[in-house]
Formats: sequence, structure tokens, C-alpha cells
Amino acid sequence: MTGSEGEPAAPPAFCLEYRAFCDTHRAGYLRYAQARIEDRHAARDCVDAVLDGVGACWPTLLGSERPAARVWTDLRCATDHRTAAAHAASGRFHAVLRSDQADIMVLHHGLDMPVGQAAGLMGLPDHEAHALLRGAERELKRLPDR
Repeated sequence: MTGSEGEPAAPPAFCLEYRAFCDTHRAGYLRYAQARIEDRHAARDCVDAVLDGVGACWPTLLGSERPAARVWTDLRCATDHRTAAAHAASGRFHAVLRSDQADIMVLHHGLDMPVGQAAGLMGLPDHEAHALLRGAERELKRLPDR
């Protein structure tokens, strides 16, 4: 479903909204995927596959409470399948924290992304992202050898 310029083909309904979502989130998704997968081409393929999959059900997804959160969950699952997290630099977070906590740590600490921007990518309100980050940092402090 990828278009001629490497962009996902737009679904027939809500085409502009879908393209705007992709344009807004693609760079952040690529940074996250590359941090997890550690291969630029595989990361791009992963993000393209997720966005293509989302494009196929975009109108339905727009009716959900948090469309960006659903897409983020799809991206996390896709990167999980493509990475050897134990060997990746970001894998240390995913090895010891819940997935959502590990993701906020990768985005904020690993990629130096502001919490508000990370929240937007993950489909969370800012206050939830801040709480998630604080909880993850607390969990890491409790671990031995920290």
C-alpha cells in the first residue's frame, strides 16, 4: 500500500487527516524504531509497515478514543518482533521495565526528546507521560547495580 514516493498510500476516506498524521509522526517513529532495531533500513520498513497497516483502517481508528496510542502500540509490537532487545542500547529499558515505561525512557532519555513530544508520539496526555516517566525512573533506581 506504499505510494510511489515511499509514503503510505492514503485510504480513500479521511485522506488528508491520514497524511497529516503520517507527516507529523513519521520522524519520531523512525527515531524510536531505529533506536530499538539499530538498522536504518529495517527501521524504515517497520514504520512503513505500521503506517500502511493503519492506513487500511484509518476511518475506524479515528473513531477510537486515542488513535495515536493505538498506532504507538502497533509500532512497539512491530519493533519488538524485529529487534534483539537484549543487545540494543535501548533494550536495557525494555528488559527491566513495562513496555510503556521503557518507551518513555527511550524517547526522553535515549533520544533526548521533550516529554511533551514523546507523549504526542505515544498518544498520551502530557500529565500521563510525566507520571509514566517518574514511575520508570523510580523503578530503575530500585534495581541493583544502578
